[in-house]
Amino acid sequence: MAFALGQVLYKKLLETPELSNIKQSKIFGYFHFGALGVALVAFGLFGDSSRIVPTPTQWVVLLWLGIVASGLGYFLWNRGATQVDSGLLAIMNNAVIPLGLIVNLIFWSKSIDTTALVLGGSMIFGALWLHARNLAPSVA
Repeated sequence: MAFALGQVLYKKLLETPELSNIKQSKIFGYFHFGALGVALVAFGLFGDSSRIVPTPTQWVVLLWLGIVASGLGYFLWNRGATQVDSGLLAIMNNAVIPLGLIVNLIFWSKSIDTTALVLGGSMIFGALWLHARNLAPSVA
């Protein structure tokens, strides 16, 4: 809920006259400052620094997730979110789940419930089809 709400608010805020001329690359970093604030508070309340002994592999994974997945990935996703209507954005937010399952299957050979994947994927494709069908007359 928080992720979807954040994306919708990001899209709506950038559509306001006051922010419509601001380059997204100039303001997107604030997302990371907010996440850092939440992480620091959570670590302060629940963390145990004596248990932190990262390996070089863990540092590489953290850098990958922080710079590429979170940094570049979220920036591009949110930039795309401002380019589409809210219905398509909502549908594609749900598409992340089956795509994650497919990645787990392909790259890590994890077993998945293919019936649930096919049913869920079919529902998402159905939603895309309905959305495109209902949007088409208003575009023409």
